[in-house]
Amino acid sequence: MRELNVFVAPTGNAFMHDIADWIVEAAVETGRPATLVVDGSPPTDSSKINLVVAPHEFYVLSEYDDTTLHEALHLSVPVCTEQPGTPWFDLTAIAA
Repeated sequence: MRELNVFVAPTGNAFMHDIADWIVEAAVETGRPATLVVDGSPPTDSSKINLVVAPHEFYVLSEYDDTTLHEALHLSVPVCTEQPGTPWFDLTAIAA
């Protein structure tokens, strides 16, 4: 079973951090190894599954250069947390 990395912006909304925590907790409870990552981007050499909670925060609030962000987009699955019709949803759709 592949391990799960769950990324969330360290300076983002506290509720998004809670969602990321819950995903990690649910994965562990079902037997999948999982780690919450609040300081880092998806590694290019990882065999782990990389989820990004609230990508509109993670990609916009991070201080990574454009190359790192572009790689992260290709190495991760966005976990969309916003409602359609909001500007945050539109930002997430672009990242997805």
